Amino acid sequence: MSTILHLIDSLSVGGTEVLLKNTLPLLKIEKNIICYLNQPDELKPAFKDYPVYCLQHRKKTDILRTIRRLRKILKQHRVDIVHTHLFWSTLIARFAVPKTLPLVSTIHSVYSIDAFQKNKKAWLAERLSVRKRHNIIAVSKFVLKDYLEWVRFKGRAFVLYDFLPGGYFTKSARRKEDQQSLRCVAVGNLKEAKNYSYLLKIFSQLKNENISLDIYGQGDLEKELNGIIQKEDLSVHLRGQEKITGDLLREYDLFVQASSHEGFGLSVIEAVATGLPVFISDIPVFREVTGGCAHFFSLTNPTQAAEQLIQVKQRPDLRYKYVDAAYSFARNNFSEQHFVTGLREIYAQVLRNKKGYQDTNDQFSFINDSTENIKTEKRPG
Repeated sequence: MSTILHLIDSLSVGGTEVLLKNTLPLLKIEKNIICYLNQPDELKPAFKDYPVYCLQHRKKTDILRTIRRLRKILKQHRVDIVHTHLFWSTLIARFAVPKTLPLVSTIHSVYSIDAFQKNKKAWLAERLSVRKRHNIIAVSKFVLKDYLEWVRFKGRAFVLYDFLPGGYFTKSARRKEDQQSLRCVAVGNLKEAKNYSYLLKIFSQLKNENISLDIYGQGDLEKELNGIIQKEDLSVHLRGQEKITGDLLREYDLFVQASSHEGFGLSVIEAVATGLPVFISDIPVFREVTGGCAHFFSLTNPTQAAEQLIQVKQRPDLRYKYVDAAYSFARNNFSEQHFVTGLREIYAQVLRNKKGYQDTNDQFSFINDSTENIKTEKRPG
C-alpha cells in the first residue's frame, strides 16, 4: 500500500480543494496524508478520516520553517509520493522533498494568465525550481500546452481531466419545451476570469425577450455587477453561494458561461452531465472538454451572442441539438472510475521511475484516451 501526501495551499471552499475532497474516497487502497499551508480551512471536517497537518505558513519568510515541518511529516509517515496542488504548495514542496521521493504536481489553471503575466517573479520561480525528475499533471491539454510555452520542462507530463462525483450523469426528462421564455443559469465565483460583465452586455440586449439569468457564486465583483444589473434593469439575479446539484440545474432551460479563460470548466461539465444544453464562450478549453458539442458564442460581439440566444429560445430543437453527444462525451471522459484509474496509473509510472526521469519517447502521456501531440510555440525567455 502506497502512502500519498497531498499538499495544498488551504482547505477553503474552492474548486481545487473540493476536487481533493472528492478524490480521497476513491483512493481506498492508498494511505492518504493531508497537509495545507495555512487557513482558511472550512473544508477541514471533510478530511476527518485522514491525518491532517496545517504547516502554519503565514508569510514568505516562513518558508524555511515550513520546509522543515514538511520534511518531518514526510519522514514520520514514510511517504512514497508527494502530490501537490496550486502554485505555492508546489514551489515549497520542490525544496522540501528529497530527490529520491517522487513529486507529482497538478496544474489546475492557465498559469500564463493566472500567474506568470501578473508576476514575472512567479514565472522565474517556476522556471528555476522545476526539475527533470518532477512530474506534472495538467487538467486539460490546453493547460499543459500553455505551461510548456512558458516553462522549459523536460520531465514527465500527463493530462488527466477532472471528474464529477457519482451523483451526476443521471440525465432526466427534459423540461417542457417552451418558446415563450428561457431560464438561463450560470455558475462560478464572481471574478474576472468568469467574464460576467460580458454576459451582462449580452443580456442588456434581451430586455424584451423574456430571457432571464440566475448567477450562482460569490466574490469581489458582486457590488459592481449588482450595480450594472440595477442601473440597466436587467433580468439577471445574483443568487449567491449555493450547493450546485443536478436537481438545481434541471430547474433551468440553458446553462450559460462567458469565461475568458479556464483550466477545465467543471461547472460546464456538471451542466452537460445533467442533460442541460450549454451556451458557452468560444475558448479552446471549452471546445476540448465538451468535444465540440455545445453552442459557442464569440467574446467580441455581444449583439451576435444575444441573437443566438433568441434563436435558441425560439427553437427547442436547436437548443437540444448537442445534448446527447455532449452527455456521452462527458460520461466517457469525466467519470470517477476514469479519473481514479488514470491517477493510479500516473502514480505507478512515477514509482517505477523513482530514481528520476529516464529519457524515453513517452515524455507526455495522455491518460484520457488521447494520442494527440501537444505542439508548443516559442516560449518566452
